[in-house]
Amino acid sequence: MPVLEHVIRNVSIYNILPPSLTTLGASASQNSCSGTNKINKKEKQYKLFEGDMVIVEDMSTNFSSNSSNPSSSSYTASYCMASLPKSSITIEFRHKNTMVFCNTTKIDNLAKYDEVVNEIYTPSPQKKKLRNQSQKYEIVMNIVSDQLGKMRVPLEVRVQDPKEQLRFHDLLVRIRDEFELIDDMYYM
Repeated sequence: MPVLEHVIRNVSIYNILPPSLTTLGASASQNSCSGTNKINKKEKQYKLFEGDMVIVEDMSTNFSSNSSNPSSSSYTASYCMASLPKSSITIEFRHKNTMVFCNTTKIDNLAKYDEVVNEIYTPSPQKKKLRNQSQKYEIVMNIVSDQLGKMRVPLEVRVQDPKEQLRFHDLLVRIRDEFELIDDMYYM
């Protein structure tokens, strides 16, 4: 079946700071070491990658044509279950069409989607317009390290271009809706 690649240009990936390294945690650890210095220093986020994000969408069905009796009710039920679409996605970060940084695990149901992709809304100074909200995404990525092996690390994804950001958001909404529909079909 078809495999689609959706390319989102001009994407940056940043580290996500744990709560212990935020302003409160940093000042508490500094106060315990120095005693008198009360420096309220916040840990910085660092840009880890800049390039293209590619969403690889694989759409298929589980239908096989070698079933026994097409007139039986069990055949009809199994045909319906087998012909349901199976969609899966992976998100990859590439530079010049080569995967250089990381990717996600295969996302093929709603539970995995919710585990891997989270939207973060930051209100803009202009509260009147809903479109001015800054959208960031927290995506759990697979990172391979020689010393530590394979790790799953949440990273913050920012799409710089507003048109690309809207296209990425619309794509995520469509994919999530498809996973919800497919999950509902299995329970009918």
